[in-house]
Amino acid sequence: MRIKTLALVCAACGWAAAPQAGQVVYDNLGPPAVNPADGSQYFIGGFGYDEVGDDMVLLQPGLRVFEWAKVAYTGAAFDGNETMTMSLYMMDGAPTPGSFGFPTPGTSIYSQTVPIGAGASNLAMFADASGTVILPDVVGMGLTFGGIDGAETFGPLLFDPPTVGSSFFDYWLRGVPVSGGPWGLYSFGGNPNVNLGVQITAVPEASTWVSLVGLSGLVGAVAWRRLRRAR
Repeated sequence: MRIKTLALVCAACGWAAAPQAGQVVYDNLGPPAVNPADGSQYFIGGFGYDEVGDDMVLLQPGLRVFEWAKVAYTGAAFDGNETMTMSLYMMDGAPTPGSFGFPTPGTSIYSQTVPIGAGASNLAMFADASGTVILPDVVGMGLTFGGIDGAETFGPLLFDPPTVGSSFFDYWLRGVPVSGGPWGLYSFGGNPNVNLGVQITAVPEASTWVSLVGLSGLVGAVAWRRLRRAR
């Protein structure tokens, strides 16, 4: 009886007896969010902001060591100096006047800058081989674009719905309407749902303690999601 009980606990906590390959814990690179009027894909651009972000509920408890991420974006009239910085956050920041009482992207757990090229639909790749970046069950992602002047068109592409994990219909902006301003929560009222085109892969955590924390955090993520929907 003790052996059976222990086996059930281990399975529920996502323990792994042997190393596993990375698995997708969030995927929103499926159906594009398109404008029904002309069939064009929506993106967040055409106005100034310091950082645009999304918060995502990850699948697969126990798979929380960040491996890599793909981010879909569009760009035109680039001159060759453009970059994208992807930052991952704990959603533990203090609420702001524009966050409707919700926690904002807070503690930074990862950041990387890569060069990007022009094109109607592109993927920027971010990877980490350190094995030290532990993802929370609800992770915030922020994107900043560098080397941009007034002639360029740029922004993250929108897809909906996610095929692995889940997200909310709204999105985050920092530095709107004034550069340097705090994070604020924005939406188009669900038309469209604003979900950034992102895919995240993770591998199992080495510590069984971290697996237990992830399982309990998932319950909190579900409760938070219900509260967010109620708003």
